[in-house]
Amino acid sequence: MAMVGIITSATAGIMSIDRLRTRRVIGFIGVGIGLLVIALSLPRAIAYSYLAMVPSGVDVALSQGRPIKSEELEEARGLYQKALGALPGDAVIEQDFGRLELRRAARLTNTTEERIEALNSASVHFKASIAAAPARSFAWSLAASAQYQLKADPALLNALLRMSYYTGPHEASSMLLRAQVGCGIWNNLDTDVRDLIGQDLRALWEVGRLRSALVDIYLSSPLEVRSAIREIVLKDPQSQKRFDQILERVLKRATR
Repeated sequence: MAMVGIITSATAGIMSIDRLRTRRVIGFIGVGIGLLVIALSLPRAIAYSYLAMVPSGVDVALSQGRPIKSEELEEARGLYQKALGALPGDAVIEQDFGRLELRRAARLTNTTEERIEALNSASVHFKASIAAAPARSFAWSLAASAQYQLKADPALLNALLRMSYYTGPHEASSMLLRAQVGCGIWNNLDTDVRDLIGQDLRALWEVGRLRSALVDIYLSSPLEVRSAIREIVLKDPQSQKRFDQILERVLKRATR
């Protein structure tokens, strides 16, 4: 009996030691996971602390298509560069920095090397955004817009437009950009992509708040493309009348 008691006591002691070791291992694992979480979240926290300093008007202007003041644009670009330094390859930051570069390009003369540099920079950031999150339709559309302004090969533009549509066929911002680019290279669109752009044009007309934007695209298109837009979108006299009313209003606003 004494021997049994000794064995039982020894076994209990070993089990106690094992439990202690287990707790320590679990504790070390927990600390390791905590440190890993901190290490992974710290760059994001730093990056977004820079973005928090971006002038509030910049985000509003980007989302609503309004002009951005020169000084605010440059300040925002500097902060986005720092954010990407802390968190390179972030899909959202890369995309929005590219959008700022498009705004910078729009301020510059068409023939300047600086404008080409800004468009190339935008393209690089859109490519990085796509690599990080390829299911984001807007990044594909923005890439198409930048490449269109760089007069890229139609094969590339068709590919970008196709990917934009398949990743977000009903996203309004993407539809607008696809329609702009698609109408700009109408005669060089692949048959399937032309059908997709036609669907975008019809969808833009069906959304009342986007009709003025469709008319803007119509006005910026060559005459033969304007005819195609009317044929695709306006299927009855009532829609033709409504289109012409919006067209008249847009033209009056442009001449004020």
